[in-house]
Amino acid sequence: MFAKAILALGPLISEVLSPIARNIGHKLGETLGNKSQQWLEFLIPDPNQIFSDSTEIEQAKQSYSQELLEYAKAKDARDNELLNLTLAQTARRLELQAQEKEDRLKLAALQRDLMRELQAKDIQVKLAEIQTIWDKDTWFSKLNREETKQILLQQQHRLLILLSPPKISKRCPETFCEDLPIEMRSVGDFLRQHYPQQDVLRPVKFYSDYFTESIGDIDVERLQRILSPVPTTILYSDISDYAVTFRVGFWGFLNNQEVSLFSTKVFDWEEAKDALLASGVSEKKALRMIRQLIVAIHKLLAGFLADLYYLNIDPGYEPQLFNLKDELAEDGLAEEWVKPYFDILQDIQRRQREQYEQELKKLIQQIEAEGQSQASAKAEAQRQQQIQEASAKAEAQRQQQIEEKIIRKAHSFKCVKTLNGVAMPSVDCVVISPDGKTLASNSSGNCSKLWNLHTGELIRTFYGHSGAVNCVAINPNGKILASGSYDRTIKLWNLENGQEISTLKGHSSLIRSLVFSPDGRTLASGSQDNSIKLWYPKNWQEICTLPRHSSSVYSVAISPDGQTLASGGHDKTIKLWNLKNGHTLCTLRGHSESVSSVTISSNGPTLASGSYDYTVKLWNLKTGQEIRTLRGHSDYVNSVAISPDGQILVSGSGDSTIKLWNLQNGDTIFTLTGHSAKVNSVCFSPDGNTLVSGSSDGSIKIWRCDG
Repeated sequence: MFAKAILALGPLISEVLSPIARNIGHKLGETLGNKSQQWLEFLIPDPNQIFSDSTEIEQAKQSYSQELLEYAKAKDARDNELLNLTLAQTARRLELQAQEKEDRLKLAALQRDLMRELQAKDIQVKLAEIQTIWDKDTWFSKLNREETKQILLQQQHRLLILLSPPKISKRCPETFCEDLPIEMRSVGDFLRQHYPQQDVLRPVKFYSDYFTESIGDIDVERLQRILSPVPTTILYSDISDYAVTFRVGFWGFLNNQEVSLFSTKVFDWEEAKDALLASGVSEKKALRMIRQLIVAIHKLLAGFLADLYYLNIDPGYEPQLFNLKDELAEDGLAEEWVKPYFDILQDIQRRQREQYEQELKKLIQQIEAEGQSQASAKAEAQRQQQIQEASAKAEAQRQQQIEEKIIRKAHSFKCVKTLNGVAMPSVDCVVISPDGKTLASNSSGNCSKLWNLHTGELIRTFYGHSGAVNCVAINPNGKILASGSYDRTIKLWNLENGQEISTLKGHSSLIRSLVFSPDGRTLASGSQDNSIKLWYPKNWQEICTLPRHSSSVYSVAISPDGQTLASGGHDKTIKLWNLKNGHTLCTLRGHSESVSSVTISSNGPTLASGSYDYTVKLWNLKTGQEIRTLRGHSDYVNSVAISPDGQILVSGSGDSTIKLWNLQNGDTIFTLTGHSAKVNSVCFSPDGNTLVSGSSDGSIKIWRCDG
């Protein structure tokens, strides 16, 4: 009954919670690139710097910088070792991960000590001023002055969270006036359990009785005049006879002492009560549930602000809120209501770690460069600059010539042959053999087909599947065809005589994509069962199953060096894998809909992805960074391919067109039309002068250029 009743409040709660999460995240995001960078540069000093001052602050700085140097060296060594571990070396991997965690805890403790030393001087100033400020401003008579002094004098660095009694209208139900202030104390129980003051990573000092009466925005700003050296969050709320407004004030985040004030949209508790009554809940129970929600929202805001604070000072911090989803749900907060808070924490966590990793790389480079004179480095930099300036004009001219050549080539593609009328309601996959002489395609008739690429004649049909064939692939020596089917199997065929070689079983749903490694020693398959399997064609055995996507795998591709496998799926992500040991390298996020197709350039550095969000994205395969987004299609992008020379990208779309793009700058060069339905698959010939497309109109079109 409780869960069903709470669902009735979904629109009301979402409208209250989502905006304040976005606003706070946006506020911190604005200062992240500037303030966080300054803080990181301060915490990661020049390793050659000598601290001549013997004060406690300089000693803390020196201790932290020396520990950071050792951590950077150890982390670099661990990362390199992890990359070379095999799948079987689980014990060593766990040992390295434990070492990383231990080092991070030690570094975090030193960081907190340093921050406390940095606050000490400001705290002494405030202690000297507190009497004057207190006597001058009568508002502070609401506070306990001695308690305030003790807050300033505490030696441990921590986040201070203060909870003000809610300002409740006398026209509210008696249970709000009497019971809610008592129930609000459970916010302290929540924080003391999950953010205890003695915790090294996320210490929080909480007071629910600091204020003797309810406060407003001006009171928060006045309090900051005394407590500015201590990072502080204040939770306060107003409750009228029909609505609740939740308010948050904080300072000290990202080393910023300015006060930030935020408030939610009003939560119409009277409308919520009516909704609960309509769901069959008694009035007494409805009011109790609303009070419980009010308390739960305070817990959510407190945990969110605590995680944001420690995440912004410690890039290695893991937000505690991620582990409290079930507890918040028990308090009445549905998963979709708190999701915006998790998303913001994940985004800031990613950005912080990227910045921190960049700074650590710089630090390692500085360590490796010790012993080189600054004069030599400066001279080398000047020499490199002169070389770059001297060749800039020539390079610009060369790039212009290349671009003009690409444009001429793209515009010369013409349809020279259309293959249709062979009982193919939809062509979903086309591939060209390594020698450029034949073309293979799938067929909905439980078979795959082989065609003469130059004449368009059907050479052979491969029968044997019990369901429609969805995808095909040809191995590097051009002797084996692999076909993946709705019958959950992969069949391998001898291309020369059409005989079936073997049937690979293991997937629990239809096969979406197939690709051979460049050396032909591995076959990768992506399936609607969310998994990717690697097979060893030599003995037709499964090698391993990679960790799953969260939904269907639509496409797989392997880099030219055979080291990296890329996969795109319905979960809107692209995953990169170390093909040597099966480790996940990273997950690329950026598409807003399913990733339908992935391909890797022949020289290796560029990954292209097509998506149902109508876009094509280009990524750096080595770093995982997004390079650019290509927009121009008006429907799903179903397939992407890159020319062998790495200059042209082609995309097939549900808008029935094929677009050719300049891979270097992302410009649309030319659009091919002729299909009467969505284009499902595109591929280049090995010489790059032939392009083949398969469509839902049942046809295969062969396009050729002048070369």
